[in-house]
Amino acid sequence: MEELPRQAHEADPQKPGHGPAVAVAELIGGPLDGLRLDVSEDSGAELAGGAILVTEISAAREVGADGVVYRPRGGDPRRWDWEGCA
Repeated sequence: MEELPRQAHEADPQKPGHGPAVAVAELIGGPLDGLRLDVSEDSGAELAGGAILVTEISAAREVGADGVVYRPRGGDPRRWDWEGCA
């Protein structure tokens, strides 16, 4: 399996080429499986706690949830595992 890139670049229509690099976490499992989350502005302590992501995706809405919970995988904080709905 091909390793996914762990950085993305912000597009700036005023400048050619790439903008500043941002840190990205890959979401694993659940309704947001395969999507990437920009975590570049969060501190290590904030990232360790994971996140509740508000979503319109029907898989979360079907169970009456307001969002989905993802937390960094132990040993690989660039991959966040789905823990359920919030």
